[in-house]
Amino acid sequence: MLLDEALIEGRQAVPAFQHTRGQALDVSRAYEAIGNAVCFMIARDAIRDDEWPTLFPEGYRALKRALELDPGSASARKNLGIVGGAIPMAKMYGAKI
Repeated sequence: MLLDEALIEGRQAVPAFQHTRGQALDVSRAYEAIGNAVCFMIARDAIRDDEWPTLFPEGYRALKRALELDPGSASARKNLGIVGGAIPMAKMYGAKI
């Protein structure tokens, strides 16, 4: 699934950019890729019940971190709002936020 690949690529990009002392915008975009993949998984109902406790908090934190690094990112802000709307469902499945 392309969303799984995007999630994996984002996870690999974050430490790579941090290790090379990448610019804050590069690191922000890597975090955004993680959060966006989770956001789309939720929107497409592609997140499994057993993934909510781990995957949802990872995506939520990634989008928050992306905004810390780039407060002007409209995409991260929008997707954080979308993911935030799923907090009640995430909690129902055992996610800790």
